[in-house]
Amino acid sequence: MNYISDHVPSESAWPASRLGCMEVGGGNGNVRKRYAMAGLDLYILGRPAAPNFGGDVHFISSCASGRITRMLLADVCAPRPLFAELSAAFRWLMARYINSISQARLAEEVHGQIRSFWDRGALTTTVMGTFFSPTRSLSLWNAGHPPPLVYRHSRRSWHLLRRTDAPRVSASDAAIPLVSKDETQKFSERLEKDDLILCYSNTVAECASEGRFRNARGLLDQLNQCQADTPHDILTLVSERLESAGWDSEGDSTVSLLQLTDRPVSVSSNLLAPFRFLRGVRDRSKLR
Repeated sequence: MNYISDHVPSESAWPASRLGCMEVGGGNGNVRKRYAMAGLDLYILGRPAAPNFGGDVHFISSCASGRITRMLLADVCAPRPLFAELSAAFRWLMARYINSISQARLAEEVHGQIRSFWDRGALTTTVMGTFFSPTRSLSLWNAGHPPPLVYRHSRRSWHLLRRTDAPRVSASDAAIPLVSKDETQKFSERLEKDDLILCYSNTVAECASEGRFRNARGLLDQLNQCQADTPHDILTLVSERLESAGWDSEGDSTVSLLQLTDRPVSVSSNLLAPFRFLRGVRDRSKLR
């Protein structure tokens, strides 16, 4: 069965998953979700490969008023107990910094966890993004993960988010778990309605097949050539390329797609923010 291609409906068939203010969602395993947040829609699509050994995990959070949406996507190569422990640590950090507009301290602590768990045998790459709806600004932090792709609706084109002076690494590069703070990549993008941000796991970047994308640059070329500019078109393109390359023998595959909207923060979200803050964070994530 073509797992993702058979599970990529049109936009109208993506029911919005519930994630309220002061909540953390996400997890691992088979997933097809759309989160309707203030200023954006966030699509998550993925499938597991090795049930007893590590894999991809993602978390999404929304602050007390709904103005701050954050996403973390990690690719963890580790025995299942270590994977579960590191995933729980990431989830706890997402909850701890749920109301912080800046992700600098969170990124520092995530990086610390990556290094700590590397000493115990876990190889991890991570990409994290924080969206602040009042300014339509997105801050991205990348620690060894494939470079995100950005679609500018006004230009009708995609481009890579990668520092030209940064070392290029692949998931097979032994330096990945030792990415230093100076080697992590940070970006700040101001986005407009219908702009898109595509993040994806290492399996997607490493997909190789004749006439198909075989790295981030190949994926970029395919997206521009096919003029894919809607969530349905993009997710279908990626899943078909993976399927044609025989991805079932590879590791977990996860794609996250962020689309800018003009959805405002609701009045109730503003009024109830202090009460949610006092209540604390609710955990709606599911780790399998």
